[in-house]
Formats: sequence, structure tokens, C-alpha cells
Amino acid sequence: MIIKVARKKLPKNGDTSIVFIGEKEICIINQNEQFFAVDNLCPHKGASLGIGKICNDEILCPLHEYRFNFKTGACNIQAYGTQTYELEIID
Repeated sequence: MIIKVARKKLPKNGDTSIVFIGEKEICIINQNEQFFAVDNLCPHKGASLGIGKICNDEILCPLHEYRFNFKTGACNIQAYGTQTYELEIID
């Protein structure tokens, strides 16, 4: 699935933003001016990953600090993972 995001909705470097595609919440991550998109809701307890910390190639869930690789969707807790998406930036 390709997520189309307006340039004005992109986060600043080192930050995140949350966009809604229909009823789906998507977390956009800016790491060194490269943008990544993952499901915003943590599959463990539903916390917003968009308010979590970015650490290297991972975003930490603010509730239990599960680590999600925002390039692959993999989680440090094997039973969990998140969906990643390709981004298309539109003006």
C-alpha cells in the first residue's frame, strides 16, 4: 500500500507526525530527511507510536518501550510487529 502525504504534513528532521488515511492512523517518521511510514497504533496495547522516541532505526512505544524498526516493521518482542508503508510525497 502506498501512503500519499502532503509535504506540509511531513515532520521535521528527527520528529514524527500522525496522518489519517480514512480511519487508519499512520505514523510518519523523518530520519535525516528520509521519510518512513508505519501503523501508528502499537499492536500490543494500542499506544500511539507517533508520540514515541526515535532511536536509530527504531521507534519506541511510549507505553512499554517496545522497539519497532520503522524500515522493516520488526519488533524486539517477536510476537509483535507493525506494518510499514511506502510513501508518496505530494505538493
